[in-house]
Amino acid sequence: IGQCFGAPGGSLMCPTFGAEPRFGTHPVAWAAPAGKEAPFLFDCATTQVAANKIRLAARLGVKLAPNWVTDEAGSVIAEEVDPPEKFFMPPMGGTRESASHKGYGLACVVDILCNTMPGIGAGFLTGGGGLLFCAYDIEAFTDRATYNAWMDAFLRGLRETPPAPGEERVLYPGLYAQ
Repeated sequence: IGQCFGAPGGSLMCPTFGAEPRFGTHPVAWAAPAGKEAPFLFDCATTQVAANKIRLAARLGVKLAPNWVTDEAGSVIAEEVDPPEKFFMPPMGGTRESASHKGYGLACVVDILCNTMPGIGAGFLTGGGGLLFCAYDIEAFTDRATYNAWMDAFLRGLRETPPAPGEERVLYPGLYAQ
């Protein structure tokens, strides 16, 4: 099972209640093989959305959804807005009422593991740029056949979840709509 975290400098994401950015998008990613099911592949930014979605919206001339960006004072913009030329981003969750403290806390963990632990120093203080790669040996925990059976059952259970009204099917990260 693979894991990767990245902690670029601190010029984009403001902490919850913060007026200035202290983090990049600080992405996290995991990959886990399965037996017969498609592998689990997940990555996300610790910001409300990926920064490229904002840049793409600007190129396409479309408005941003509420809570995607902050104003220059760090306040989350709670209505649709044209992509600003200069922007900061809130943590995943957007506002404190929508649990932005979780995205903020996760960004802190990423910065600690990628920048502080290896001696680079916090990204907003030094420019960051640290990465953390981890590989977990499945057979250090269980035999591969047992893991594959349980992983397939887990992923199949997700895939076979009855869809909500109006939805075709349930996907899991790594199982792409085709």
